Amino acid sequence: MATRKNINIEILGTTVSIVTDEGPEYLEELKQYYYSVINRIQQNSKLDDPLKIAVLAGFLLCDDIKEVQDSKEESQDSEYEALNHLIARIDSLLAQLKIHFNRTDLSTVR
Repeated sequence: MATRKNINIEILGTTVSIVTDEGPEYLEELKQYYYSVINRIQQNSKLDDPLKIAVLAGFLLCDDIKEVQDSKEESQDSEYEALNHLIARIDSLLAQLKIHFNRTDLSTVR
């Protein structure tokens, strides 16, 4: 069982305390990704209010998550279609084999 720890992270001048069982490397990676979103907002907008920047960052991150989920669903749909095609092909081949064996005179097979 992982050890839960309290970690303080400073974001846009505000310190946030998080209780987690994740390792510090993972949290650092998340923080850096969040900072990259914040930097993108600051470079592409005239916002300077930390709260508005944080809210917009959260919204953009939700957009990122939605895009990944949609992509995953599309991938799963494609895989499902491919599997159904393979199943139909196997069913067809089995039916052909059954017809072939029904036509074969098994009394001559030794």
